[in-house]
Amino acid sequence: MNTVHVHEIPHDTPTPELSSFGGGPSPAFDDPAPRHWLATDAHGQPLARLSLARRIGWRTPHAWYRLGWAVHSSPELQLFGRQRTLLLGHDLTGADALGGWALAPALREASAEAQEGAQEVWSALLDAAWLALAAADTPTAPCIAELPGLADDDGQSPFWRGLGQHFHHHGLAASRQQHGAAFDSLVAELLPRHLVYASFLSPAAQAAMGQCASSALPLRRALQQRGFCWRQHITVTDGGAVMEWEAPDGATP
Repeated sequence: MNTVHVHEIPHDTPTPELSSFGGGPSPAFDDPAPRHWLATDAHGQPLARLSLARRIGWRTPHAWYRLGWAVHSSPELQLFGRQRTLLLGHDLTGADALGGWALAPALREASAEAQEGAQEVWSALLDAAWLALAAADTPTAPCIAELPGLADDDGQSPFWRGLGQHFHHHGLAASRQQHGAAFDSLVAELLPRHLVYASFLSPAAQAAMGQCASSALPLRRALQQRGFCWRQHITVTDGGAVMEWEAPDGATP
């Protein structure tokens, strides 16, 4: 990868050369004035972009699933079982959030060269966002990054078909196109508030929990290098991993 240049851009800067991981509108949050960065090559061609929203969820509630375990045991019968569970909640409200992912088609390819180039570009963009957080005049909050979940060959999410579509009888891609960035928050109001046993979901839906699209693996690796990790939160729509970073006491990004 040649030299990567990163600069901050207004929210309405057109980048038709880039596309979101799912090919549709990227998930966004309700911050009234998120900041945006664009990475370009030496010739000024767009490579990728990301956004940073501060203190998400205060205006419009945003929910996630927390994965856990339930144990059922009967010593008398010598039986023991452990079940994967999902619980809807607002644990990450108030966090800063990276999102608005968009990437050039050439960096979405499966070749090792494209994957390495994409990771380098994401690292450069994360550096810019981190400098902005370090310079903020408010204490550093936890920071999260929602990754796009798995999709099958038809572009459909197995997790959505296994859970969300039972409560909102429309395809995920069409619903996101109709409702835009607000869809995740809107659909959360329809989802069950009680504990859900993952064993009631299809095997494909269970396998998708906490995963990410293959094209997002370089982004995940770049986030891990920055200190992000997965702490069992997933998105309510496609089950993608929510990567989290939290500053140690007194530390800055």
